[in-house]
Formats: sequence, C-alpha cells, structure tokens
Amino acid sequence: MTYSPASENVAVVSRAAGSAKVTVPGLPGFTGVGSSIEDCVEKARTGIEEHVALVLEQDLPVPEPSADPTITVHNQRALADASGF
Repeated sequence: MTYSPASENVAVVSRAAGSAKVTVPGLPGFTGVGSSIEDCVEKARTGIEEHVALVLEQDLPVPEPSADPTITVHNQRALADASGF
C-alpha cells in the first residue's frame, strides 16, 4: 500500500510561546512540533512518512488515507487576537 502524508487528516492542536504541536488522529503515536503552525505542518509531512515506514516495518496496520484531508488549527481566536484581525 502506498501512503501519502498529504492525504491524512492533520490537526495542529496547540500553539503557545512560539511553538506549535501537531497530532495525526489516524496515526496513533505520531506527534510533532515546530516553531510555527506552518513549520509544524511542513515537518509533519516528513515525520508522517517516517512514522508510517516504521509501522510498516513492524508489520502493523496503517490506516487508509483520508479522501478529504484537513488541517484543523486550535486556538485560532488567540492567533487572530495576536495578529490584530
């Protein structure tokens, strides 16, 4: 099975003090961090590929990719307040 990281749902779950954390609900055990939301999502692309490769090496199941990928950003109100919008 070919797995495309862009086709999995990604949720940026928090942003505080100049960092962001990402989790992928369909990939238990995967988390990532970055200096910004954009950095976090970009790093997640590589991290997801590596995580899936490790899961496959261990002959564990990999969930089917989402047909409708989304990125959900939590704390949007705090981000809007900080940016002045």
